[in-house]
Amino acid sequence: MNYHNILMEDVARIVENGMGLDAFKNLAASLPEVGVKYNKRIGLLEMFLNMINAEDLKKLQAGEALIKIEAIIRSLFDSTGRVIPPRGFKPKVKDENNNFCLNQIEINFKDCLKRMQEYLPGYKFSSLLESQDKYEAVKKKALQHSQIGPNAFKRCSLFLPIPHIPELADLKKLHQVFNNLLEAVKRAYENEFSKDRRVFKNYRRGILQKNVLVVSGTRHKKLLDLVVKAPQVGILLPNSLQGYSIIADRKIISLFPKFVSLVGIEYILAMIGYSDILARGWNISGLNLSAIYLQNIDSSFFFKAYDSDLIFDCIDNLFIAHNYFSGGLFLS
Repeated sequence: MNYHNILMEDVARIVENGMGLDAFKNLAASLPEVGVKYNKRIGLLEMFLNMINAEDLKKLQAGEALIKIEAIIRSLFDSTGRVIPPRGFKPKVKDENNNFCLNQIEINFKDCLKRMQEYLPGYKFSSLLESQDKYEAVKKKALQHSQIGPNAFKRCSLFLPIPHIPELADLKKLHQVFNNLLEAVKRAYENEFSKDRRVFKNYRRGILQKNVLVVSGTRHKKLLDLVVKAPQVGILLPNSLQGYSIIADRKIISLFPKFVSLVGIEYILAMIGYSDILARGWNISGLNLSAIYLQNIDSSFFFKAYDSDLIFDCIDNLFIAHNYFSGGLFLS
């Protein structure tokens, strides 16, 4: 960078006429530190002014133009569809292991809804037409949002209908709902892979107690409050947080717009509707139900698929990041 193109007199005039002292202070505070040959803040402004073309620089010097500083709003997702850890983010995050992944599928609304109704016959879902309309509305909203946008859909995204679950009006019954839904997972998974004689192993079977709770701040309770009143429809991004620790999942959600929540019960429902996708084999990323915890042992739940079985269990170290596990996001 050639600092000699700008005189100290030019810098002072532009600060006085084109910016004002407050704007100059804000600019200096936002620019990265660099080695300069004199006062750091003057040097930083000089660096910035060298980025401006000559014509605009003359207007600034003459007081005929102003500098306007606007925040750059970037997508929270990288070009592969994974959430980007922000600078200075302290919870554990690892680079994902790409040997464990989920590929995008062609959405078949009718087949998914039929499968959900088959394995959850006692629950009421939105109609096919309502479900399609809601899905399209949610996707349009996400695509138009500057922090979400098309990058969010660069990897697997799933249409997910969620049934009316009135018993969740009392969240002390959440463990009972878990047990009911996990029984449906068993039927769906074992029927899907009956030729391979695969089995679903629920290591929490019979021991889930009333201390299955929703993690505060994950926005999951808002979703559960809605399903108490009526069926819901949204979009599941099942491995958007691959490589994040469970604590990192719970921290990162605060950066997202309000229509995005951290996944809990959605993974159980998705495993019923998409066991052929989410439990295809060992090279599918494990799925952390990060929005839910088991209070008495401070644990969270997870699914992990293998070539011979699917397991559901607890993990008690919430601070460790595994590069082949992922939390998920739900858009509604």
